[in-house]
Parts: sequence; structure tokens; C-alpha cells
Amino acid sequence: MSCNSEEYVKYSTFCMKAQPQIDPWETDVRVHTVEELILICSEGSCTVVNNGHTLQIPTPAFIWNRLGSFHMMAQVDQEAEAYIACFHTQIFSDFPKRLLYDDFAAGSSLFALPLTDKQTDRMRQLYRVLLGGPVFQRQMILPCIFYQISHYLKDGRQPIVLSNTCDYIVDVVDFLQHHWSEKLTITDLAEKFHVGTTKLKKDFKQITTETIHTYQLRMQVHAARNLLNSTDLSLVQIAVECGFTDESHLIRSFRKVLGSTPGEYRTWFKNRWNR
Repeated sequence: MSCNSEEYVKYSTFCMKAQPQIDPWETDVRVHTVEELILICSEGSCTVVNNGHTLQIPTPAFIWNRLGSFHMMAQVDQEAEAYIACFHTQIFSDFPKRLLYDDFAAGSSLFALPLTDKQTDRMRQLYRVLLGGPVFQRQMILPCIFYQISHYLKDGRQPIVLSNTCDYIVDVVDFLQHHWSEKLTITDLAEKFHVGTTKLKKDFKQITTETIHTYQLRMQVHAARNLLNSTDLSLVQIAVECGFTDESHLIRSFRKVLGSTPGEYRTWFKNRWNR
């Protein structure tokens, strides 16, 4: 993945609620090509899903979803002050990442560290410096965040770590995302990735929390949703464009994946800013 230096570090702040839903039709476990650093400052707990594992983490906490892991923030037990920073590993091309975090996070898909109030205050200060700062400043602050975490570990804080298993599933998902319109069978995928069909199905379900068939269907539905958002095509036309057998097949699949009909979704999308 290539990107400009201005895109190497992306960040935002947000207030998380008990069951955060920015888009009521966007509830998927997600995988992305960046490292995601979450700081939750409020006392309580949160539930996260990472590579098929569901964990409850006491907060305040620093939560790191590693590059390539499948994850989602399932629930926060109360409205919480939280910050998120995402970065591409290319930002450290001139600074060996083994000097930053490999000693405590190598081979993990999730790294979480509950924090004391004092530690949280320090981390909050670092995250706030990220907000609105120029790229070079953010490049300096990220190593400071990792340094602080290393320091807390040396002081005896106990992390929560998930090992990164089944790396090849990330490649399978990437392939499906780029070939969603093709009628790929389990056998086709198993042969391409040199693995048995039984192992592929088991690993895929364990890591992504859904079957390959369901994932393929969801890719089709998301393609249909994008057309509903950006065009005035009829449902019949969208069904043909996205590989459904007919309009009825599109409606059934859309309801199964997103919990509404395409018509209901299109109406919601057009009126979402008028509430």
C-alpha cells in the first residue's frame, strides 16, 4: 500500500456511548491496513472483538488493534472519553520499529493495558498533542506513546495480549474484497491459498466470526449499498450490477445482512441529515 506522507498518521476524537453506532447499518467486524491505538480515559469496562475472541477490558486502558487483525469495539459500559490514532508502519521507515514496540507487541493481534488515573492523564496529554499537529510532530509523539507503554510495563502493569494466528486469512479476505463479483467456491480459494477446505472454513470462521459464504454475500450487499448511496439506479439494475439473480434475491440478501430492505436504506440515507 502506497500513500503520501501526509496520510501516514490519521486520527480523530470521539465520544463513545454504550453501544456506539455511527451508522446503524455499519456493524461489521473490520480489518484495516493501519495500526489502531485507542485510549479510553473513563472508568468502567469495554468489550472488544479481535480475531474471533471477545474480551472485556477494564478501563481506563490503552488498546492496540494490530495491523491486519479483525476487530470491532462491541460495547462500552458507559459514555466514555476516548481517543483513537491510526498510523501506517511506513512512518517508522527511518526508525527501526523493533526499538519502539516489537519487544512487547511482536506477534500479537491485540495488545491492551489497563491504566491508573495518573498514567491515563499522561497518555491523554500525548493524544491531545496529536490533535491538529503537523505530520512531523505526530511522528515524534507516536514513539513517546510507545515509550510510555514500555515504561508502564516495566513498572509491573500487566497487559492483555492475543497472539496473531492464521495470518493467511488476511490475504484471503483481501482477495475476496477484490474479487467479490466472481463466483468463487471454497475449493477455488483452498487451492489458491494451498490449504485444505476444512481448515480454510474453520480458520476463516474463527478469525472473522462469519462463514466465507456469508462474507461473500456481505461484499455483494455492500456493493449494492454503495450504488444505493451514489446512484438512482433501480433495484433491478442494482441486482444485475451486483451479481444477484433478481430483485427479490437482492432484497432478501440485503435484509439478511443489514436488517432492512434496500428501499428503507435508500430512504434513510437520503434523509439522514434532516433529522
